[in-house]
Amino acid sequence: VSPYGLTYMDSGMAWGGRLLSPTGIFGAENSDAPNERAIGRHLIFMTDGKLEFELQNYSHQGLETVERRVSGIGSTASQASVQNLHISRFEKICRDVKARGITIWTVNFASTVSNAENNCSSSGTTYKASNNAELIGVFKSIAGQISRLRVSQ
Repeated sequence: VSPYGLTYMDSGMAWGGRLLSPTGIFGAENSDAPNERAIGRHLIFMTDGKLEFELQNYSHQGLETVERRVSGIGSTASQASVQNLHISRFEKICRDVKARGITIWTVNFASTVSNAENNCSSSGTTYKASNNAELIGVFKSIAGQISRLRVSQ
């Protein structure tokens, strides 16, 4: 596997956070347990680690050179400036997700772990896998740590 890019990690993290948030659009399904005990929330974010896009690539946010949904109307949208905006958005979304009591586990597959991924994950929950065997080992390790939690009634 070779990372290609065109990965909108900020959007992926936003949706992961929305799905798990106790206050978001799915909050009714994510409130406290029926016995009123807190629910442990874990978001496992797997990526090739290449938070990249291209200005001329049509994405879920439209065409950046035309619509400027990331860079802003009237701005000069360069590849580097918009790239930095995506990274900043990703890191802010990660902080917001963690502030909602959600543990973030980042799993990087086949790339170098970025500073953004290290900043995003909860303490000690950044993993790297270079091949399928390592990836299986990472997920077993994560499952083992999460399984130490106890389900109660």
